Amino acid sequence: MTSALPINWCANNHQLVVVWLSPISETDYIFIPYSAEYLNSMIEGDKVKKMPDHERFRLDLSMLYILETSLKGDIDNPYPEVSTDEDEDETILMMIQQLRASRDWRIESLLRATIPDWTALMMLGYPISLRGIAEWPTNRASMELFEDIQPTPYSNEVGKFVSLLVREAKKED
Repeated sequence: MTSALPINWCANNHQLVVVWLSPISETDYIFIPYSAEYLNSMIEGDKVKKMPDHERFRLDLSMLYILETSLKGDIDNPYPEVSTDEDEDETILMMIQQLRASRDWRIESLLRATIPDWTALMMLGYPISLRGIAEWPTNRASMELFEDIQPTPYSNEVGKFVSLLVREAKKED
């Protein structure tokens, strides 16, 4: 028998979460992204090799999320020929494309949202478990908890591309 949570366990704050949607695999994930400072400390300290797989996966997804949300300008051209007028963004776009290609995440999308911390606890075991990654429950009831869910700028282009592929596939059927 497990002990019940205390009534005041929830601070009623909101928690940033990211959803990784994969139209080509059966599993989607929801996770709390690592901070840029933590990512840098892990990379500089060469601690990534010693991380368990689920933490390395969360680290890679966090890096992808940070890169995709650090774009300052608008993205031109449809995916996969995305480009930008900003010089700094060109470097970031190149890093995003390299990271996505290295993990075969060419058509998966990242969505971000803030959710109540009780929802994060329910889905991720946060803050009880620091694992911070879980399968994404895609039922309608869970979607209602994500009022402000939106794609990252790069993933918005990816999502348009995927929806185009789906429409084309339906025309052929």
